[in-house]
Amino acid sequence: MAKIGEEDPRWIISADNTNPNNWHWSEKNATPWSKKRLQELLVGLKWEAEDGLVAETVELSKCEGEATANNRKGKLILFYEFEVEVQWKGTLADGTTVHGTISIPNLSEENDDPEDLDVQSRPKNDTTEANEANKLVRAKGVPQVRSQLMRYIGELSTDFCSDIFVDAARAHKADAGKPAAKETAATATATATGTNGSAGAGAAKAGSPAGVLLGKSPAKAAGAGAGAGAADKVKSSTITDTKDFKAPAGDVFEAFVDVNRVKAYTMCDAKLDPRVGGAFELFSGNITGSFTEVDRQGLRISQKWRMKSWPSGHFSDVTLEFVEKGDKTTIKLTQKGVPADEAERVRGGWNTQFWLPMFSLFGWGVTSF
Repeated sequence: MAKIGEEDPRWIISADNTNPNNWHWSEKNATPWSKKRLQELLVGLKWEAEDGLVAETVELSKCEGEATANNRKGKLILFYEFEVEVQWKGTLADGTTVHGTISIPNLSEENDDPEDLDVQSRPKNDTTEANEANKLVRAKGVPQVRSQLMRYIGELSTDFCSDIFVDAARAHKADAGKPAAKETAATATATATGTNGSAGAGAAKAGSPAGVLLGKSPAKAAGAGAGAGAADKVKSSTITDTKDFKAPAGDVFEAFVDVNRVKAYTMCDAKLDPRVGGAFELFSGNITGSFTEVDRQGLRISQKWRMKSWPSGHFSDVTLEFVEKGDKTTIKLTQKGVPADEAERVRGGWNTQFWLPMFSLFGWGVTSF
C-alpha cells in the first residue's frame, strides 16, 4: 500500500484510514435502508374521484430482495432487485370498502426507466365496486407509485450513497500538521514543473493530499505563489435536457425558487435564498450552491451547483429557461462543468428527483419521460 507522497496518488490511504480518492473498492449494504424507504414512499398514498370514491395504500405486504452500493475507482455501482406488493383500500361514497393489490414484480437496475417499470393493480374481488376502485388506482395511483419508485432509485444514489464518496480535504484532516512525507524523484519533478509544464514557485509538494487528490495543480492547492493559469483538472461534460409541463411558466418557475414547493416535491429539507448571490441547499445538503441569476420577467434561473460527493470546491453551472407556448411550459436545462464520470448519474437525477416528482405532485399534465 502506498504511503502519502509516494507512488500512484490514486492509491493513497490517509492516516485515519479513509478512502480520499474514492479509488479503492467499498461496498455498503442498502437492503435495510431500501425496505424502510420503500415503506415510507409507498404507504399512505391517497387518491380521490369526483363521485366521492377514495383509494389509499395501507400496507407494504411484500418487499423481497436485496440492494448494495459499491464504489470502485470513483464510480458508483448500484445493484438492487426487489419484488414488491402494496395493499390498497377503496372507500365508496356510501361507506362500502373494497381492497386490492399493487404489484411491482421486478424493481431492479435493469428497469430504471419509468417506461420499463412494470406496475400493476388488481382488485381482491371481482365486483362492480372493487373494479371501480381499481380503475381509480390504475388511473391515478399507478403513475404516482411509479414516480415514488423512481424517487427511491434517485435517493439510493444520492442520500444513501453520500458517505461512500469521501471528500479528500476532510479525509486528510487527520494528517494536518504532520511532517511531510518524503518525495520521490517523480513527485519532485512534478512539483518543479507544475501540471501544465510551467514553473510554480512556492507550490505545494506534489505528494500533498490537498493538491493531488482533489485533481488540482499543486500550486493552486497550496494557495501561495500559484500562476494565474492554474485550473481544476476535473474532466467535465455538459448536460442538456428539455421537459414539457401543462402549467403556466410562472408556476413552473416558482417550483425552483419557492422553498415550500421544493420541500414538497423533494420530500427533503431545503434552504433557498432566491436572489443573486443567495445560497441554496437541496436534499438535506446533498446538493448545494448559489444563485447567479433569478429573472422572473425573463423566466431564467442560473446557479452554481454541486453535489456533496464531487471534488471539493468544484461547481457546475446550471441554467434553467422556462418557455411558455399555448397550454404548456418547456423547461430547457443546460448544466456545464459536470464531472464526466458523474454525467449519467446527474442526468438521471434531474429526471427522478425533479421532473417526475413535480409532474406527479403538481399534476402538470402528461409528458414523456
